Amino acid sequence: MVSKLAYFKEIDILRAIAILGVLSIHVSAYFVYMKDITLLTFFYVSIDILSHFAVPLFVFISGFVLFNKYHDHMSYIKFCKSRIKTIILRSQQAESPRL
Repeated sequence: MVSKLAYFKEIDILRAIAILGVLSIHVSAYFVYMKDITLLTFFYVSIDILSHFAVPLFVFISGFVLFNKYHDHMSYIKFCKSRIKTIILRSQQAESPRL
C-alpha cells in the first residue's frame, strides 16, 4: 500500500513569510548604500537587517519537505545519486541551444 505524504499547512505559511522577507531584502537593499543618513534610511536598513531570516528559512523548509518525502523509503546514497543525476541533466538541457 502506498502511503500518502503528510501535508503541513504551516509550511505554506512559513513560505509566505519567507517570500515577504526576500521581497523586503530586495526592496530595501538600495538604501544600505545611501550617503545621507535619514530616518527613512534607518528604517529601510532595519528592514533589510531584520529580513535576513528568509534565506535560512527557505533552506530549512526545503530540508524539512525532502526529509518528509524520502525518510522512509530511500537511502541517503540513492537520494544523492538521483539529485546529482537530475542536476546534471537539467544543466545539460540549459546549455543546449534551442531552435
